[in-house]
Amino acid sequence: MPVASRAFSRASVSLLLALLALVLPAARAQTWDRDVAPGIVFRMERQENPARNLYGLRIDPRRVRAESALAGGTVYAPGPTNGRASVSAMVREHGALGGVNGDFFQWGDDPGGDPQNLMLRGGELLSAPGAGGARAFAAGWTAGTDGLALGAATWEGTVSVNGGAPRPLSGLNGRADAGALVLSTDSAAYAYASTDAVAARVRADAAYRLGPEGTPLRGVVTEVAPLAKGVRTRIGPGEFLLVGAAGGKRGAAADAAVRALKPGDRLEAKVRVKGFDWAKVREVMGGGPILLKDGKSALAPGPNSFADTRHPRTALGRTRDGHLWFVVIDGRQTMSTGATLAETAEALRRWGCTDAINLDGGGSSALNLLGVTLNRPSGGVERAVANGILLYGDRPAPAEAGQPPLALALPAEPLVVGQAAKVTVTRGGAPVDPARTLYAAQGAAWIDQEGTLHPVKEGVVEITVLSEGGVARAQVRVGGAQGAPAPAVSPAAG
Repeated sequence: MPVASRAFSRASVSLLLALLALVLPAARAQTWDRDVAPGIVFRMERQENPARNLYGLRIDPRRVRAESALAGGTVYAPGPTNGRASVSAMVREHGALGGVNGDFFQWGDDPGGDPQNLMLRGGELLSAPGAGGARAFAAGWTAGTDGLALGAATWEGTVSVNGGAPRPLSGLNGRADAGALVLSTDSAAYAYASTDAVAARVRADAAYRLGPEGTPLRGVVTEVAPLAKGVRTRIGPGEFLLVGAAGGKRGAAADAAVRALKPGDRLEAKVRVKGFDWAKVREVMGGGPILLKDGKSALAPGPNSFADTRHPRTALGRTRDGHLWFVVIDGRQTMSTGATLAETAEALRRWGCTDAINLDGGGSSALNLLGVTLNRPSGGVERAVANGILLYGDRPAPAEAGQPPLALALPAEPLVVGQAAKVTVTRGGAPVDPARTLYAAQGAAWIDQEGTLHPVKEGVVEITVLSEGGVARAQVRVGGAQGAPAPAVSPAAG
């Protein structure tokens, strides 16, 4: 063979190997799509290299409304989670079809219900933009339309007394840390500080909902009182609070400014947010960074541990035809390693998204539909989060009256780690349509959308099946004593 031919042959082989390297990982992925409700398609994708499970809900926003929601309805609330709740609880309490977790939130010794970044709910400003960095981005839209705007926002807030010079605010509806001057509305429900502070209670001139465009919020001071460190004070309907926290370089000034107020003083607060067209945006959920813009990666170059480490991820994307994808990638588990931000961006691009943003991930990642958690939270149970995006629309048609309930035929117990086992779904003894059946499992095994259980550890598997307007639940054991009776199958709920 001539030298040129040999060189061409080597080049051809190298090119072929490179193409195979790109194609083979994708070829080893298996994808299932299910029409689960009017305007909603559920997708599960199983990848083997690396092992990874992806779950998503694709919605037609003209048929399904997506709305940002606070976990407990207010920023803070009494109780151990201080205004947080699981996505499942949010879906149930708000009467939604489903939902996904939203923005990052304060963590550490005081993981309260204040979102880290910008949040709007139906045009009401609930949380101010963050102070920069990869997590200081947001997605904005209006429920019932197909637009999705991604970007970063800035804000400025001021308060003035009796028509005097305006004083800058340092926070909105959040915990007042040392030196902060924080405005808290009645949608916060409570105000508190991480150090000793002073709070002025103000009766608003009228019922209000704070917007992002600087419309003045006016009222009369009714009380000025000390606010002890960590003690929450209630904000009643039609009130707002101005909290000045002691400590820090400006603490004395903030503390003193509020202490100088007296009942009868008139306050005027203004908050203006820049970065979105408020004529087109009524809902905003914070997150970051932006993953895709106009079909191309929007990730900043260079090493970054948050971006380059595989974690559980949650993301929101928009397709070219205006549909929205809500996607969760399981991680930190033997059967699903998680994803880097670049891998998350590529997954959404493969699923048809041209624009996408990362949301809070890790133990917060949770995707719920019709009360069922579809993914497997990395902590074994859902984390209580500060906010989320909830979906509203027509529910699936219920099972026809008089139909027998769904039933699950379970494999023999105990299952064995590493050995797959099949779950069969029937109604009145007849198999149900697999194209209309959705499987979920928590605990000692995961389940694919063919009903195959994949045990990963000894313990109990909680299985939920949605099909043809009904739901069935059951348990099965992995490992343990041989010969134990199988658990009873629960009847369908519809």
